[in-house]
Amino acid sequence: MKLSEIAKGALEEQFEVEFQSLLENIADLNTEPKAARKITITLTVKPAESRNIADITFQTKASLVPSKSISTNVYIDKDKSGKIIVGELGGQIRGQVSVEEVNNLRKIEGGK
Repeated sequence: MKLSEIAKGALEEQFEVEFQSLLENIADLNTEPKAARKITITLTVKPAESRNIADITFQTKASLVPSKSISTNVYIDKDKSGKIIVGELGGQIRGQVSVEEVNNLRKIEGGK
């Protein structure tokens, strides 16, 4: 019996699904490129007392590389009502505005 014939091709189909997942993980720029990935096929054969019949069960599992960790800095404060607020720091000092924020400001009619 060939692997491709087990359970009418279901083992091969499971492998193909896991292999596709593995390839997508390799292509993901958020993962470590040189880290090894693997696919494990567990095939269990349990023969009957008569030894002329056996149950076969199988499972495929891909071991993928997790996304790289990304860190950022946030500031934690309270608003005027005392509610806790959090904001991501954009590389500037708290209270300071970035050039992008200044460029996005709109002139208010009647303002000086």
